[in-house]
Amino acid sequence: MVKTVQGGLLAVKRRACPKRKAQFRANVIKTKIAAAVRAKVLKQVAKQGLPAYLQKHGVTPKTQDKPDIKGPSKTSIRSKSDKNHNNEQQSDGCRTTISIAIPASIIDNAQSFELKTYLVSQIARAAAIYCVDEIIIIEGRGKFNSSLAKTNPTEFFVRNLEYLETPPYLHKALFPVCPELKYSGLMNPLDIPHHFKVDEWSQFREGVVISRPVKKGNGSWVNTGFKKDCQTDLQIEEGTRVTVKFQQTDFTTKKFYEGTIVAAEEARRTTGKYWGYTVRTADNLRQ
Repeated sequence: MVKTVQGGLLAVKRRACPKRKAQFRANVIKTKIAAAVRAKVLKQVAKQGLPAYLQKHGVTPKTQDKPDIKGPSKTSIRSKSDKNHNNEQQSDGCRTTISIAIPASIIDNAQSFELKTYLVSQIARAAAIYCVDEIIIIEGRGKFNSSLAKTNPTEFFVRNLEYLETPPYLHKALFPVCPELKYSGLMNPLDIPHHFKVDEWSQFREGVVISRPVKKGNGSWVNTGFKKDCQTDLQIEEGTRVTVKFQQTDFTTKKFYEGTIVAAEEARRTTGKYWGYTVRTADNLRQ
């Protein structure tokens, strides 16, 4: 699986296949990233003050008028308050998320390895069309054998879904050669909004942390698909996928780009565009 910065504050999609050790390591990375971002925000609030910080980020606190004691009953007051709260959520840009659960055994119906791969691509394409935020794979118990690979359906499903969601310029860095992606060329590309080309500029862009010397006090270097690397504000483990917000407004720069690591939700909220889905596994629907 692939490590990434996604959702909430920051989350991690694991590079390794769904195994216990990889899950534990990903949780540790997630905690470190979240702590670093939280400390940065608290530092800015302490320096600028909460009202100034909220105003700078375009957040205007709203207050509700207290209901009249002699007015409507408690039930009607609660209903009216809930309605106002829902309206405020819509006006503030808050949104609901869409999650779908799919059993990994669905690909057992495909007769060949090529058809299994193509079936996964069709599911990913449907999820992208309907702007699905999360795909949950219900783990399968069996295994399917092939002349090309011996793996379980869950591992195969997750690997191909993440491959399709990842921007093409990050495939080589995040996905080493493996049997699960043998027929990845048969899958139709999703071409979702954050799959930019090298000559397309965007304030937000997906990238991967690369191995490059960093001076003390500076953040990690990130490859965002441009010819020049970007230096960020946080130090993160090499090979982690992140969402970068550039300080520059176009390609005019001398040596390198500068940016900050943000949550993918901020990119979606700012641009108003669909920013892909996350993939996780579960033993049953209760999880």
